[in-house]
Amino acid sequence: MKRKARLVLLFVLVCLTGCQSELLAPETGTTVRAESLPAVISENSTVFAFKQAENETFSVQHHVKGNNVFVECFVTGISFRAPHETGKEQGKIVVYVDGEKREEVTAAAFIIKDLSPGTHRIKMELVNPYNQPYQLKNEIHVTIS
Repeated sequence: MKRKARLVLLFVLVCLTGCQSELLAPETGTTVRAESLPAVISENSTVFAFKQAENETFSVQHHVKGNNVFVECFVTGISFRAPHETGKEQGKIVVYVDGEKREEVTAAAFIIKDLSPGTHRIKMELVNPYNQPYQLKNEIHVTIS
């Protein structure tokens, strides 16, 4: 009986190990193969290339709760921490609500509080610590009831 249990456990582990060949890319939700291409590509080979679109380097998810908007930003190549900690460029997000500057944020997730009822245009621009733009912007529209 113990031998059967060990065999079943071994089978399950082998199956789970095989599932590691596909990884989920967090920004796009697409599946990316984590294996390398063959060194020689013949005439009959099929090659898949994945290119991240330029507008996907700064993506935003948001959720409205009451008169607050919970925002989560996904940025590639830029960190909100000190650059010596991450080895990436340092940045911050300048938040505009209905065309007026509301705040500067130094975190990937933040809350925009106390919005008045109605539809609002929220623009987020990624800048360096000296307020020079990285040319990465994102805009969302929310309705507060």
